[in-house]
Amino acid sequence: MSASFSRDGARILTGSFDRTARLWDSKNGSMLLTLNTTVAPVTSAVLSQDDKIVVARADGIVTQWQPGSAEQMVTWEEEEKRAQERWTQLHRDYRNRWKNSAPPARAIRE
Repeated sequence: MSASFSRDGARILTGSFDRTARLWDSKNGSMLLTLNTTVAPVTSAVLSQDDKIVVARADGIVTQWQPGSAEQMVTWEEEEKRAQERWTQLHRDYRNRWKNSAPPARAIRE
C-alpha cells in the first residue's frame, strides 16, 4: 500500500495490508526490519530524517517507531475517529512534522 525511500536512498520502507511495515536495503533487497502493527493494515509508512518510522494504520492510529530496536515510541489517536488515516506525509524539509489525510487534514506532530 505504501513505499518511501530514506533521504540517502539506502533504505526503502513499505507498508502493507498484512499489518506490517518493513524496512529494506535498497541495494541488495534484503529485509532489515519488520514492524507488526497486529491490529490494522498499514496505509502509509515514512522515514524521518533521524531514521524514525512513522506508520498510519487503517483504523486511524498513527505510531512512531525506533527502527534500531523496533520499539514503538509514540502513538497518536483522535478521541473521535471521524475518518481513517489514508496517508501520513513527512514535511518537505524532513523535520519531524507529520500530516495526515483524514478530514480535516491536520499536523499531528510539530
